[in-house]
Amino acid sequence: MRPAATPRKTLLTLRHVSSTETRRTTRPCIKTLLVLGIITTWVTTNKLLKFLHTPEWDKPIALGIALKSTWAFSLLVWPLLRRHYDRREQRVDEATANAREELGLQVDGCDGMEPLALSWRTVRVCLVLMMLVQGASVTWIISVPLTSTSANSVLYQTQCVFAYVFSLCLLGEMLSPAKCGAVLFALLGASAVAFARTGGAAQSASSWVGFWMVLASAAFFALKEVLYKRFFPRSFCSPLPVTDACLCVGLIGALSAVAMVPWLAFCHLAGLEDFEWPPLQLALSYAAVALLMALQQTFVLAGVALTSPTIITISTIMTIPASMVWDFFLSGYMLPPTAIAGALAIVGAFLLVTQADAADEMVWKLLPPLRATCVRTSPRSEAKMVNSASSKSLIHSASHNSCKSLASSLASGGSDPAKELV
Repeated sequence: MRPAATPRKTLLTLRHVSSTETRRTTRPCIKTLLVLGIITTWVTTNKLLKFLHTPEWDKPIALGIALKSTWAFSLLVWPLLRRHYDRREQRVDEATANAREELGLQVDGCDGMEPLALSWRTVRVCLVLMMLVQGASVTWIISVPLTSTSANSVLYQTQCVFAYVFSLCLLGEMLSPAKCGAVLFALLGASAVAFARTGGAAQSASSWVGFWMVLASAAFFALKEVLYKRFFPRSFCSPLPVTDACLCVGLIGALSAVAMVPWLAFCHLAGLEDFEWPPLQLALSYAAVALLMALQQTFVLAGVALTSPTIITISTIMTIPASMVWDFFLSGYMLPPTAIAGALAIVGAFLLVTQADAADEMVWKLLPPLRATCVRTSPRSEAKMVNSASSKSLIHSASHNSCKSLASSLASGGSDPAKELV
């Protein structure tokens, strides 16, 4: 005898009862895609900037602020993504009402967490982030002629150290031996690659001012990511982390565009850099690069929301071995053994930081006294983490059991799925 057909309204309900579970199980895949997107867009952007650089129009200050001002176009994409979400949530609310009516289930149609909204608080936070972005750009531009290539490359990778220190101070993270080791491996690997690429050639003299400018740029870059995590902590549970990051990137670009005219006027009047319009073809090429940079920055902020600033900064260092692979296959560049060892150290650092929790547990089991001396977490923060973990476990278990019961009921051909849940 053919099993009774399930009403269409019930099927609509069953698809949306598991919406929370689906979003949660897809988070690891999203994190992986974001890291791959960061590495790919970063390497492509660097290669394009080197290809487009010409001595006919060499204006690094104007180029830096103009590229970031173009990020404002992200504000045109954000409403489209948000509108799609609002329509989907409307259908989920309708399905939730159907679930209560048809099945008698006490379920919610969404995660209970709204995505980031365009508000004055969001604008104020993005203003701070914009100043950090421009500060990192300006200080790095100043440091280039004052430092050697290898020293500049190595010092700029200290952003992972700043990101971890700022996370300990501003985010209340626990001291992790695995993350400390990952940061150390990343720095050693970046140093080996940087000095191997010089090939022992003579380098220009470096000054202490240049060193401090590179360190300031790395600190600004890391602080920007940590403050995004601190000011928008709910982005971790947001149903649209990429859309939230797109909004912030667009606001940073819009605020940069507002500050561009007075900043360029100041540089021109102060003699720092004479203003000159770029050629039209070059400007269009740089516009494409700017859009790629906006996409990369969106991936960075979304990755920070879903993981941590330390993981993302070490992920950006992964662009070094990725660039080496690019040069090997496309340019035939022969890699020195030291550079290969440094690249392997960077890859090892990335794998270690992504598995930091499991590595820390192994260290705590081998050295129990080290946990009491290294882990410095306030009781309030520890209680908050325990409550958060308990809540996630309960929600995960309830959602999984409900969806599993409903699915088994449909598979058995029952006419009333609610009876299986009672």
